[in-house]
Amino acid sequence: MSTVKKSGQQEEYVASVLGAKKTPRSGATLFGGKGDAQDELSLIECKTYMDKRDSFTVKREWLTKLAEERFQERKEFSILVQNFGGKPSEDNYVVMKLEDFAKMYEVYKEVVDG
Repeated sequence: MSTVKKSGQQEEYVASVLGAKKTPRSGATLFGGKGDAQDELSLIECKTYMDKRDSFTVKREWLTKLAEERFQERKEFSILVQNFGGKPSEDNYVVMKLEDFAKMYEVYKEVVDG
């Protein structure tokens, strides 16, 4: 399977789980959309490996670029979703700023507590 195909499968899966839309031509050209998926609140970047791994690397430059694009797109949250390789629908984890997660978690607690 090609890198483009595997990445596309992960992006489709992540977008469907989060109720977001996959960004057409993300990363393909200078005129491609920002992030791999987005909704009204969030800009989402997806990363995967071609082979299964026991660990993954998160680069500061990815997070910095994603934060800049989030600001340009006027989104509330920037979210990096990364998996350990294998199937694009398995072992996906979220990396985001603690303060952004705290906002989401606070709303969740309010909803659960009623």
